[in-house]
Amino acid sequence: MPIVGRLPGCSNGYIAVGHGAVGIQLSPVTGLAIAELITSGECTSCDLACFDLIRFAKTVRQTAQSWWECGTLVLTKMVAVNRSRRAKGRF
Repeated sequence: MPIVGRLPGCSNGYIAVGHGAVGIQLSPVTGLAIAELITSGECTSCDLACFDLIRFAKTVRQTAQSWWECGTLVLTKMVAVNRSRRAKGRF
């Protein structure tokens, strides 16, 4: 399902992506929806609630948290390995 609407935290940012194989067929209504958002601040031709980026907010936060934790763990191990190599004169 596509993501169409305003970008959260951005007063003049809009997004219209993820249409997949039906992009050509959905382009007229997507273009109209984005044009209405830009010109009047709201979309009156269709309800964009189910296409909002916010629907991924919980998943994105969880993914970002797990990537952060994973990245921190990897970095910590890399630093430990480098310190060990330096201490043994291998680096």
